Amino acid sequence: MAANDAELAERVGMLRNHGSHGKFDHCFPGFNFRMESLQGAVLSTKLKYLDEWNQARRALAQQYDRKLAGSGVTIPVEMPYARHVYHLYMIQAPERDRLREALTARGIETGLHYPVPVHLEKAYSHLNYHAGDFPVSERLAQNSLSLPIYPELGLEAVDYVASAIQEFYALRPSAAWKS
Repeated sequence: MAANDAELAERVGMLRNHGSHGKFDHCFPGFNFRMESLQGAVLSTKLKYLDEWNQARRALAQQYDRKLAGSGVTIPVEMPYARHVYHLYMIQAPERDRLREALTARGIETGLHYPVPVHLEKAYSHLNYHAGDFPVSERLAQNSLSLPIYPELGLEAVDYVASAIQEFYALRPSAAWKS
């Protein structure tokens, strides 16, 4: 896009990227308009595999559930009225940042998704919410950690991740929560 107005070009770019000019820095409400025609064509071809991939993720999540039970982290809960597809497998972990460092040291990649509660994003500052107004959201943002999960991930990899988490909390029994 050619633009004579650099400020307008920046704003339009931010608008198509959730109102953000940097990761976890949302200045105003935006959208997710980043898909191109080529991506659409590829995704339409992949659509026929979606159910199979979702089932693979569900099987991996069940393995995580079994292996992480009683480990000190809180695991996702699938409600009886819905089927989770586990786009992300997010745990609630005491000492999340230390756990993440320990997992990284063992070659385990993790993710931080939604580390800033929506009410604390600059994009919604006009609503005049402050830290402490939504303590559950804030606690979830501070303790959430996404574990590896994708259809091709093997059960042995899930076992490796779960074992690393169990070992981390075995060394820090006072930090673990009851799940």
